[in-house]
Amino acid sequence: MWAGGELEWCDGEEERLRIGQKVTETTSLLSAVGKKTKAGEEMIIVGVKKLYENDHGVVLSDKR
Repeated sequence: MWAGGELEWCDGEEERLRIGQKVTETTSLLSAVGKKTKAGEEMIIVGVKKLYENDHGVVLSDKR
């Protein structure tokens, strides 16, 4: 389940994504917190950050 997030596009003509362009995605774990639901079931809330890069550097940052 995806509960929320934040996208940040980098400025500049060179950093734009293009069709057919090679892009690298790097995912980092920001946090992992144990919680209990109202029904008493256990779950883990995970925060991740994904960076998308082309030949000119980072083009998009996606936090979830």
